[in-house]
Amino acid sequence: MSMPSVRFARYLFVACAWVCLGAAAQGAEPPPLSRGDQAFVARATGDNAFQIALVRRVLGQAPSNAARELAQHVLDDHTRLNVELARLATRRLTQGASPPSPVMSTRDIDQHLAGLQGAALEQAFAGLMIRDHRGVMPVFEQEARAGDDPRLRAFA
Repeated sequence: MSMPSVRFARYLFVACAWVCLGAAAQGAEPPPLSRGDQAFVARATGDNAFQIALVRRVLGQAPSNAARELAQHVLDDHTRLNVELARLATRRLTQGASPPSPVMSTRDIDQHLAGLQGAALEQAFAGLMIRDHRGVMPVFEQEARAGDDPRLRAFA
């Protein structure tokens, strides 16, 4: 092979390598989430599960249209959030990842709301919603400020 042919073969090899590496990188698994990001996903998922359980408990019993509309809005929002979290975290959790950490169990919700009806039920529902959102807001703020994964930071 002549010298220009060798150079051309080298350039062709390098170009093919870049193309192959680029294609592999596009289909490559994203890096695992850090422990902090895993903890955020677990807490956010658990909080969403709590909100959904609370809403489902109250949705059929809320006497006012406003309370039913709020409950449906919360159900839709937190279901959408869980879908988005699952999309962001799928195949990215490392071994030993934190399971979802619920704020309150469904049994606790039932005990808290047992026997309540009408305005008392709506007031207890609103109080639980406010308390829970106040408790989880710092988790989202911390992830938005200092999370390792840029997609989770943007989500938070």
